[in-house]
Amino acid sequence: GAAASLLRRLHPSGDPFADAAALGPFAMLLAHGVIARAERADDREALAAELIDRFGPLPAETDQLLHVVAIKGLCREANVAKIDVGPKGAVGSFRGDRFANPAGLIAYVQKNPAVWRLRPDQTVLVKGEWETPEERLAAAERVLAELARLAKGAETERRAAG
Repeated sequence: GAAASLLRRLHPSGDPFADAAALGPFAMLLAHGVIARAERADDREALAAELIDRFGPLPAETDQLLHVVAIKGLCREANVAKIDVGPKGAVGSFRGDRFANPAGLIAYVQKNPAVWRLRPDQTVLVKGEWETPEERLAAAERVLAELARLAKGAETERRAAG
């Protein structure tokens, strides 16, 4: 699109990371745009490897941005509209109050009643002890990864039946 066209004018290769020293903050803004679109785990890993190769160790802010993008992608996979994570647990709500695999979610909650709970308002409560922002970010990623895995279980069952 427009970003690629602009990149080709600035750099014939169209590489957003080429000659980063000359572009300075502009290159980093482009890198953040690329990061924001890397929602799949393999895309993020490849991008992180590319950034490390070109710029050295990732700053904490870039690493955190990669985690936020992972959370965004997992929310899409699990149909989660919102997740709130605090020091005592996490609460997630689903878009349209719908989950792709309700039977799988109910079974998972029944197997893990000390930690997972379904609430009457169609939200999921996950108990935990997460004091620091880093712990909460990691907890959000783990909870959403589990919900995404459960949601994919419905897709796998539909394909097998179809």
